[in-house]
Amino acid sequence: GIQLKADGGTAGNRIVLLMEGLRKIGVEELHLLTLPVER
Repeated sequence: GIQLKADGGTAGNRIVLLMEGLRKIGVEELHLLTLPVER
């Protein structure tokens, strides 16, 4: 996962990790938004 790739420690890797993290969080938020509030 993210922690395994964090070994590089370079700015480029960190940017990629941030983008991947934001994308995963965004996808999760989209799923939460699409789900019915009352369940």
